[in-house]
Amino acid sequence: MEYIYGSNSKMKYLIKYLLYFVACSANAEVPWTSEIYNSYFNQCKSSMLQQKMTEQRSNGICYCLSSAFSKEFGMEQYDYLRSAQPNPNGNIYDKKLYRIMTNCMK
Repeated sequence: MEYIYGSNSKMKYLIKYLLYFVACSANAEVPWTSEIYNSYFNQCKSSMLQQKMTEQRSNGICYCLSSAFSKEFGMEQYDYLRSAQPNPNGNIYDKKLYRIMTNCMK
């Protein structure tokens, strides 16, 4: 087996990486609860309105963000979302956050 698959530590690393990639790139299985969704949407909208954005634009952006976060991070990755920074060169959660924010802010 060693000859076919390489060293045991390399195989463990490969499996760990693949599981990490699949877990982070797949859509969440458990979307946000309505309480979390509504709370995020309302906080987002309030923040956008304070920045002098129109109500229509605020609604659109916050709907997009709330829906995408619920779908792509879900409850499983909620804590990762809260600690992520929108960075195209960061970890996988930072990249996911950056992609969502960039798409929703267009």
